[in-house]
Amino acid sequence: MLLTEYVVSKTLNVGVDVAAVHCALIIRPTNTSVDVGDTARFNCSTNLTFPVNWYKYEPTSNEGKLLYTVSGGNDTLRERFEVLPAAEGRYDLLISNTQLSDEGIYECRERAGHGQTVVAYLSVKQLPRG
Repeated sequence: MLLTEYVVSKTLNVGVDVAAVHCALIIRPTNTSVDVGDTARFNCSTNLTFPVNWYKYEPTSNEGKLLYTVSGGNDTLRERFEVLPAAEGRYDLLISNTQLSDEGIYECRERAGHGQTVVAYLSVKQLPRG
């Protein structure tokens, strides 16, 4: 199946204070395809200094599994997953040594309290043996 055949959609209903500072995810992750063992990268950044949270959604669940958050200045991250703060407001997710189980929907959610979220699909391919 080609990566372009995947349609990723997520609806989020959020009440926003119109007087609040507008936060936008200005670099958004895009659908990505990698071979098993390669490194996958999703880009995400905001126009504010607030960090983002990264989530992974399993195909059989509507609940995202938290992969990355900054809590009290300490980054928490799962094994093989790394977030590179390349510049202020930018939080790129790297997944090293990708496995078939890494395939799925990844969500970048801003933490400024405005509820903006974007998603992208990771397709992981097994190379033919031979």
